[in-house]
Amino acid sequence: MRAADPMPPTRRDERFTRAAVPHEQVEAAHRRRDRARQGGPHMTKPVATGGPRLGDQPHRGWPNGVERHLLTSVESTNCEAERLARRSGAPVWVLAERQTAGRGRRGREWQSLAGNFHASHACHLDCPPSAAAWRSFAAALALRDALMVLCPASVDIAFKWPNDLLIEGRKLAGILLECRSDGDATRLIIGFGVNLVTAPPTGEDGGLPAISLLESTGCRLLPASLLDALAACYRGRECDLNRCGFPALRDAWQSHAIGRGGPVVAQVGARQVRGLFTHVDETGRAVIRTDTGIVELAAADRFRLAPT
Repeated sequence: MRAADPMPPTRRDERFTRAAVPHEQVEAAHRRRDRARQGGPHMTKPVATGGPRLGDQPHRGWPNGVERHLLTSVESTNCEAERLARRSGAPVWVLAERQTAGRGRRGREWQSLAGNFHASHACHLDCPPSAAAWRSFAAALALRDALMVLCPASVDIAFKWPNDLLIEGRKLAGILLECRSDGDATRLIIGFGVNLVTAPPTGEDGGLPAISLLESTGCRLLPASLLDALAACYRGRECDLNRCGFPALRDAWQSHAIGRGGPVVAQVGARQVRGLFTHVDETGRAVIRTDTGIVELAAADRFRLAPT
């Protein structure tokens, strides 16, 4: 369902012209984290959070030719980003302080709590939906990259297939990817929800318990600051995908994935599958080895870690 007309944005929407991909910042953050874990003399402090607030000037590395929309309230950032991208023909990022009808995977409601991050990216790609779907891995890596740059050096963020980011085994963020055929191209919409300051009281549909970034690290991030870092990091991961192909992106994702080699329970249609999660294949499917053979899971299938 298309979103209703949003409330006016907190400032004029703009298209910015400066581009920078902060790979060096990401690598430096990883090095600082490793030193911090070793207790060395270069322990870093959390990044100060007195930066630009929602509606202020964007990050100096904002990607070239990409629109940035900061809104007070929308029904769904995914719907609004898709609408704006179709109108302008340009890639779009939308950040909203509040969603009135946010949604997660399988049509579940996403709780848009005050102070958390509710954003979406929409664009047109000259590829089929199957290849566009690889951007879910780029999105997860980019979100992790951005948080590693902005957060304390000791933070450790892991992935759970297909679309969750975890800290301390609890859900910090979720990603919702939607692909729609548009002639020979694909309309791609990626929604991001991050528990920056508040976590929902219970896990989704009996899933993992939630956690906030503030609770786990003591780091208080402003949504606009995360948006600017995420947009730049996503552009970098998109370049990685175009230059190196999906296998390299998949390998980077798997290096931070939990549960590989361990027991999982998956719901494939009406059938429940138990086995060992071995890897993600060249198409982006999770491969489960069961007593009766190999099962390949699409992102739409339910998947959870099982007790060992």
